Amino acid sequence: AAGTEHPVSWLRSLCLATRDIPDVELSIFIDTRAVQKLHRVHLENTPVLFSPRHEPLRLNPYHLHFPAQFRLKPHLQAFQPDLVHGFGSQGQSGIIAVRQKQPSIISIQGMAEFIGPWSKMSTMQRKVERAVERAVIKRANAFIAKTNFARDWILEKRPGADITLIP
Repeated sequence: AAGTEHPVSWLRSLCLATRDIPDVELSIFIDTRAVQKLHRVHLENTPVLFSPRHEPLRLNPYHLHFPAQFRLKPHLQAFQPDLVHGFGSQGQSGIIAVRQKQPSIISIQGMAEFIGPWSKMSTMQRKVERAVERAVIKRANAFIAKTNFARDWILEKRPGADITLIP
């Protein structure tokens, strides 16, 4: 409806920012429990694929997000991206991005190290999620930080990292 804000504002902003750039083709892949079957939609002329996530929430992150990676793999291969962008170092987006053959950029949104104590995850789940996050930080080709705090945190974990600050 007119006047309502998009529920995932970064998604709409990304679509709007890239739609008129020559030689840039954007496609978005989302693995989510919000759908029961594969859905393909267009947002601001950008194809978005929603893949159904069925494994129980209680298994996060013990499976190291491999089920999501395997579900998205054929779609990523069909698209043949030059670059993979993962939104977040914690959770599945970042680890799926760095496991691809293409270079990866990770946007730092939340940091498991700091959000863990307020999470509903068990102590063991938080430890596994932090290990996943460390792997993302170690393997990513570049980062986008939204705050100086996030930039400094990345540099603490990976001195000399290629970071762009976009507030």
